[in-house]
Amino acid sequence: MVAENRKMIGASSAAKQFCPNDLEPYQSAYLHGGKAKEQWCIQQVSIDGEILQAMVDILNPFSSSTDPGGFHLSVFSSQEFCTELSLFWLFKKLELPCKAQEAWMRECRCSLRRPIRSRQNIRVDMKCKSFRVIGGMAYIHARFTVRDSGDGLFLLEQRGGFRC
Repeated sequence: MVAENRKMIGASSAAKQFCPNDLEPYQSAYLHGGKAKEQWCIQQVSIDGEILQAMVDILNPFSSSTDPGGFHLSVFSSQEFCTELSLFWLFKKLELPCKAQEAWMRECRCSLRRPIRSRQNIRVDMKCKSFRVIGGMAYIHARFTVRDSGDGLFLLEQRGGFRC
């Protein structure tokens, strides 16, 4: 059903308008509830200089009824655990005992080459391309390769930081 009584900002009189009920048949079950239930856990981390390696498991994985392959790692979960890992690397590099300030990723690029379908032992390799502390802010630029035991492959690059 087209929402006829709603006027959108900048919409021409010829523009078709839609309400939430119109959108529902097209929406992702994952984005509208599944991702809230899905959790991940970093099981192991190793740091050697500018290189971080980790193993991640997906807890309570969400499988979409529209994906015949079943579970696949979402871009959102991969961004989340890569962010946690890059900040962990930065905290350890600065010899901080814990996270005391809110941190954020201000930029993220993702290339999701092949679906990651494994729920356990997802390997994350991170290379710190640069880090610096300027004017009370700590910054990191990191590149990630995320893969599973099959042929799944995600490539991510992030920049972010926090006040220290």
